[in-house]
Amino acid sequence: MEPTNISDIRLPQELVTLKHLRTNDGQPVQVMCEALDDLTMAELTGGLSGARGSAATSTGDPVADAGGIEQLARLTDERAVALIGRATWIGGPDGSEVRPAFWFDPNAPRDARSIPGRMLRYEDRIALLEGIMRAGNYLGGQADATSFPVHGEGIRSGVGVGAAGGPDADAGPCVVVEAASAVADGVRATYTGEGVEP
Repeated sequence: MEPTNISDIRLPQELVTLKHLRTNDGQPVQVMCEALDDLTMAELTGGLSGARGSAATSTGDPVADAGGIEQLARLTDERAVALIGRATWIGGPDGSEVRPAFWFDPNAPRDARSIPGRMLRYEDRIALLEGIMRAGNYLGGQADATSFPVHGEGIRSGVGVGAAGGPDADAGPCVVVEAASAVADGVRATYTGEGVEP
């Protein structure tokens, strides 16, 4: 048995193409998303407790459990902002990595060339969140019930990004990242009428 050749290693990264942010020549901006270790994920998402309340109080519907689509959108966005500021990068003009690609906290360490996060629309923040989760095998393909540990039980479908605390905590409901695209679609439909049946 021999050690793995470094050229055979697939880094835990995913390239995400943004829908709304464009380059000077009109091309969509592409951002590299990276996996974060479990402890950093726990720190940035307020803990991985899956604090949705007990199974008896959960409906199994993340929108209903969150108190509606707008509340779920806010909770998902809070997690997205925390992760984007730590797990994204774009290329600098000299070929260097600009980390993070987007910043939200003016006091957090960052490259002076990083882009203010306020320039990102909700849908692009969710795309970056999903890219970070896929890069860490928390969403899609390799993800399973044990990939993203939570208090009590593993996650049956998709990825739960829980608020801190146990079942009786009032830090808020669990946000199911798998539902994030549906939330983005719902928010867009609410404000544009897109996809809404007459």
